[in-house]
Amino acid sequence: MEHILPLEINPPFKTFSIYANKQGIMLAQNKDAIFWIMSHYLDLEWDKIFTIRDSDISYFDYAPLQISYYNTYTDLLINEPNKFIETIKEFICEGYYLWGYFNEIVIPSLNAYKQYDNYHDYFIYGFSDEELYSIGYSKVWEYKPYRFKFDEYLDS
Repeated sequence: MEHILPLEINPPFKTFSIYANKQGIMLAQNKDAIFWIMSHYLDLEWDKIFTIRDSDISYFDYAPLQISYYNTYTDLLINEPNKFIETIKEFICEGYYLWGYFNEIVIPSLNAYKQYDNYHDYFIYGFSDEELYSIGYSKVWEYKPYRFKFDEYLDS
């Protein structure tokens, strides 16, 4: 079984994956969200050199984007890892995207794989029978979709 939530994989601003992921959700739900993104995202700042920097945008201001935070499921992860994976699948089937933190040292598509511990945020938007679907920065620093196996996720 495969379940993939809608996601624009090429959002306009990809400086930090946490911003890009939210833009991807917004644009997948409504292409006109681009106007809200463009009017809220840029913050011009003058210093000795004129620069354009990303603002710390508040996506809570965008009414159609519902953001909810759940407690972590550490006990479930430690004591019943398979049930933890099933819980993730249930959330996705109910329409929830997932954010969290993992150690990238065990995720083959990422830069830290087998090289160094790198605890970093992740974003999950789908799954298949064997893998979770994510998007973020790859080994070559490209913002793009990647997949990882359930066991890799549990090891992270």
